[in-house]
Amino acid sequence: MTRPKRCPSPPRRLTKYGREEWLRLAPVAHRLGTLTDVSMRTFELLAETLGTERTARESVASAGMTTQTADGGLKPHPAIRVAERARQQATELLKHFGLMPGSKATTNATPQPKDSKWAGILD
Repeated sequence: MTRPKRCPSPPRRLTKYGREEWLRLAPVAHRLGTLTDVSMRTFELLAETLGTERTARESVASAGMTTQTADGGLKPHPAIRVAERARQQATELLKHFGLMPGSKATTNATPQPKDSKWAGILD
């Protein structure tokens, strides 16, 4: 896997929220070494998934948690399920890129110097 020398710019095809997520997270993933030439498409999916979650969350905030059915009853707003699914998918992708606390890529990315008072504390 080849790590780009500079943090890659967001692809033009990203949505507005996907682009915002890319700009927020890509520098961290690049610094960790998890954003590579091979993983860029997967990172794009992460950014779009987070953008989808945000769109769904805004929809629920605007329209409310429920929606009316044809017979006058109430059911959960469909965007709730979209947001839940996007969160599940994003969680796995965030772990993949070392962007979740405790994920393997995060803990392995910044070893403490041997002379650090914290060296070996978690070994």
